[in-house]
Amino acid sequence: MFWMLIFSLALAFIVAGVVLNLLKVQAGFTAPDQAERLSEREMDAIRAENVELKHRIAELTERLTVLERIATDPAERVSREIEELR
Repeated sequence: MFWMLIFSLALAFIVAGVVLNLLKVQAGFTAPDQAERLSEREMDAIRAENVELKHRIAELTERLTVLERIATDPAERVSREIEELR
């Protein structure tokens, strides 16, 4: 009876581990060593994309700053600056 309990518990833990891993795979989680499996070409592409995204974020931050300044400045100043630009 005791060994049957030990066997049942071990089997339950194994089944739970397999089910948990299947759920992780379905949810999109990757193994910790997957980064090691990426080729150098794939890593270079990821790095290039990161650089591009950082540049785009910097540009958007600048644009947001200008829009905030326009939204908070008095109308007279904005119209004067627009006239100066013409």
